[in-house]
Amino acid sequence: MAELAGSIIGIVSAGTKVALVLSQLAADVGSAGQEARMIGSEIRSSCTVLKTLGNALEKIQGSDYYGHCFEMVQDMTDASREMFTEILKVVENVRSMAVGKDGKDGKFSFVGKVQWVVFQKPKILVLRAAIEAYKSNLALMLGTLDVTEKVARRASVPSLVLQSAG
Repeated sequence: MAELAGSIIGIVSAGTKVALVLSQLAADVGSAGQEARMIGSEIRSSCTVLKTLGNALEKIQGSDYYGHCFEMVQDMTDASREMFTEILKVVENVRSMAVGKDGKDGKFSFVGKVQWVVFQKPKILVLRAAIEAYKSNLALMLGTLDVTEKVARRASVPSLVLQSAG
């Protein structure tokens, strides 16, 4: 359980870091800022779902389902770290496009705007869609665990009643 909890905490920590970087980028670079704010919001909501999933996994750690869930979360952990790394690369590219002639951060030049629209914005949109899908998978896993826990709890109640009656 400690390894799984560590993985979940690692994802949440990395997601929080990426969301902060995106917030800073949004403040720095005008039109790209809207995309950065939106993807940052997706990451924050994914982290919230992930924290809830971690709490649900703690409840089932003794069940047969835990091993399968552990494998799925490990795969999702790896995928999320790759997404976060890609997002940080795009952020660095966008920041470099917004550097003014004096070396300070500024607004996009015409060439920077074209580079943003042609090269970086499509990457951000793909990554944002991937994060939305990731969040949906987390929510589905959480819903499945919730239903499984309720079914298991209901199944154990009649057996407890029969045991105490016998």
